[in-house]
Amino acid sequence: MVFTKEDQRKEITIFACAVFEVRLEHPAGTGYMWQIVELDQTRLRVLESTEIPLKQGRSAGGPLLKTWKIKAVKMGQTDLEILLYRPWEGPAKAVDSLQVKIQIR
Repeated sequence: MVFTKEDQRKEITIFACAVFEVRLEHPAGTGYMWQIVELDQTRLRVLESTEIPLKQGRSAGGPLLKTWKIKAVKMGQTDLEILLYRPWEGPAKAVDSLQVKIQIR
């Protein structure tokens, strides 16, 4: 399973022990970064986090793809919130977000 911005505010059902990906694009060189701000670590565990350029060669301002591989580790319901903000400005100054409700069975 892969979640993107199109899944904003959706309720998603997955099975315990399943691994899913979240993929979000953002421009390089702006200081903005996608950051997970709400993660119930008793139910979800980040296995891997990567960021790759979407164009050949890393050009200033070119799009980047941030990807997380996340494992559902315990049954129940939880929220996943990821915000796009500059670390020095903090989450209150986020310019974009992905929020999903996850039901783990």
